[in-house]
Amino acid sequence: PNAQKPLTSEKEQAKAKAAGPKLSSVLDAWAEDKRLTDGENRSTAKTIAEFATVITRFIELHGDLPVSAITRGMIQEFRNSLGKMPTRGKGMKGLTAPELIAKAEAENLPTASLGTVKKQLRALSTVLNFAYRRLGAIHEDPVSASGIIRQLTKAAQRAPLRQDEEKAYTWSELMQIFTSPVFKGKWSP
Repeated sequence: PNAQKPLTSEKEQAKAKAAGPKLSSVLDAWAEDKRLTDGENRSTAKTIAEFATVITRFIELHGDLPVSAITRGMIQEFRNSLGKMPTRGKGMKGLTAPELIAKAEAENLPTASLGTVKKQLRALSTVLNFAYRRLGAIHEDPVSASGIIRQLTKAAQRAPLRQDEEKAYTWSELMQIFTSPVFKGKWSP
């Protein structure tokens, strides 16, 4: 009777196969496909690195889940977390997503704009869309299905970019610039 039963490791492998590939595995498959399609160049490497950073942040917050377990609700939580991520500050390299969020809140650091959040969600969507369309591992891309990117696009269009006074130079600053030796032809390197 016991010889007929599958081994524990066989059960776990069957469960994992039924659940589908994990997000990190899908990222690896997408990256390999990207390299094969676009070639090994600096642009491709940069895109893969940027997407890997986004996927790593998702994994740090939610775990390396099978892609079939990623829900629209998790995407909304991730969107909220991305909006709390700092864009600048010292000592951020090597910190995990929860640590970055805590640091941003504790030190009142500037956080990601709607455009940045949208770009990062597009990266996640691209990888999940690869799992959906190319691997057949999920029945929908939860980022696209949630409509969150459309919502962010509309919100970003309504949000003021920068205040006019932040962009403008004062009259005295302009005078200082245009009366400098560079503009008078008296400057040499």
